[in-house]
Amino acid sequence: MNRGAGETWTECPEGEFARLAARLRGRRRQRTALRASVAMVLVAGIAAWAVHGRLTGPREYQFAGIRCSRVLELAQLYAQGSLEPALARQVRAHVDQCPRCHERFEAMGLVSGLLRGPGRFAGQLLTSGPHDGRCPLPPSIDEGHDHRACEHHLHAG
Repeated sequence: MNRGAGETWTECPEGEFARLAARLRGRRRQRTALRASVAMVLVAGIAAWAVHGRLTGPREYQFAGIRCSRVLELAQLYAQGSLEPALARQVRAHVDQCPRCHERFEAMGLVSGLLRGPGRFAGQLLTSGPHDGRCPLPPSIDEGHDHRACEHHLHAG
């Protein structure tokens, strides 16, 4: 380096360069450790999220005092009209409130009137009990309704 006019150099105190080098190495180690820590936390978080998702499986709801898994176990009996009336009402109430079970029952042709209200389904489940041969929908929903699901249900039993 060039010295400017009037600049004078003085001798460094003994060990100054060693202290500077040690300080710089310490800072470098801190940066490296910080980067490694952030990476480890991210990897651990992703692993925990993945393991948690596999252990808990799909979310199961409980509406009307009955869980989704139980409702799905009872679906065939419900469709056949073989459930006790109280249990059938409980299944209907669950399916009316549960978006997952409602979708599954709809796919099986057991749900009609799919008007969804805030937080609840305004539709009704087809009953499997005594009926007069008509689709059990309120007139406002019944107009223009595709009755194939009703006919399937009514003629299945």
